[in-house]
Amino acid sequence: MTSRTTEPERVRQLEADLDRVQDRIDDAERELRLLKTTVNAIAPKSAKVSMGNPCPRCDRSYLLFDHGLLYCPVCPYRLVL
Repeated sequence: MTSRTTEPERVRQLEADLDRVQDRIDDAERELRLLKTTVNAIAPKSAKVSMGNPCPRCDRSYLLFDHGLLYCPVCPYRLVL
């Protein structure tokens, strides 16, 4: 085969790969929205815990506020208010 015959096939394959990646990103974003909405609805009702900004130390979780303590459930970040 020459590069002329394989180039369109390669482009089609890359487009298909891109479509699959975009679908996965869309699914992940939807799941994130659902989880965030659910946590925002549940947190105030369960033990009066509130959710804040992303953790400034690890950036892997939102901070939680409970009984005057702002803390990250992932890393050791803690702040007494």
